[in-house]
Amino acid sequence: LQNTHAEIVAALSRGGIERFDPLGEAFDPNRHEAVARRPAEGQEPVAICGVVFQPGYAAGDEIIRAARVVVTD
Repeated sequence: LQNTHAEIVAALSRGGIERFDPLGEAFDPNRHEAVARRPAEGQEPVAICGVVFQPGYAAGDEIIRAARVVVTD
């Protein structure tokens, strides 16, 4: 199973498709899909990707699948 996964990731990479993990990044509705919100604990109220349920995939600047995240604000 791990070999198959590695082959799929390599094939996507050869095609210019890269996986991205936005943990800790500022929330961007063009790149991220918010599946839930939770309040920030002891920090400035800035919307960030606090938990990543599914990483996203992009080909250059084009988003193929948005990352599914929990927004901490």
